[in-house]
Amino acid sequence: MPIISTIGLGSAPINDLLDKGRYLVNIVSAEPVTSLRKGTPGIKLEFVVLQGPIQATGVDPVGRHVFWTLWLPQSGAGNTLGLTRLAQLCTVLGIERGDQFDTDTLVDRTLVVRLGVQKTDEGDEQQDVKGFYPAVPPDTTEGGVV
Repeated sequence: MPIISTIGLGSAPINDLLDKGRYLVNIVSAEPVTSLRKGTPGIKLEFVVLQGPIQATGVDPVGRHVFWTLWLPQSGAGNTLGLTRLAQLCTVLGIERGDQFDTDTLVDRTLVVRLGVQKTDEGDEQQDVKGFYPAVPPDTTEGGVV
């Protein structure tokens, strides 16, 4: 029977939410989904953190995965909010907007997300994406001035 090393597994923070802040991330998956309760369509995004603030616990967030669903209700204020957020995401990534959208166009794109925390309908806390920003390459000029 093959044996694998699990050194460090005990201290791996897999369920902890990331601290609020801005994180450089890469989108590793984007899948169309439908909510089980209301039948609302959405896009389930998986981000991997490339760079971000050291957490209050002292943990470096690099390599952590963040899962977030962009819900796209078919009517009402939720529809407007969902489409606005999708439009913002597309603008930041340079993706042309249209009447049809292929979620595969989001995969393997890098951007900065502003993460926060929100309460679920059940009262639990979950990670929330509060904003999207272009990925800015690190400043490599002398004196930090571009």
